[in-house]
Amino acid sequence: MVKRERVYVLYKLRADVSRDEYARWLKEEHYPWGRSNPSTRLLEGYFVTADYDATVTDPEWDNIAIIDIDDREQWYKDQEGELAAYHWEKWASYVAKWKVYFAELIDA
Repeated sequence: MVKRERVYVLYKLRADVSRDEYARWLKEEHYPWGRSNPSTRLLEGYFVTADYDATVTDPEWDNIAIIDIDDREQWYKDQEGELAAYHWEKWASYVAKWKVYFAELIDA
């Protein structure tokens, strides 16, 4: 049985990047590439719409990506090569800061 792992990517878009522009690139280029990687089982992205704390006017993060993978070592390998380099360079042109977390299910 394959043990899946979930990757959470939290990130803030650059001030000069619109959500529409970024979403278009995700849909047309980045997600098709990411979903084609052998280790990726799920790739979804979400725009943050509000902070739980209603007094927060500028949430720390604009986006959350959720990626389910079968094998972290393979996932890292999937991030290598010329095409991957293009995607990460392009992604970095949209993103001001980010944080990546690996998580496993709490089987409770």
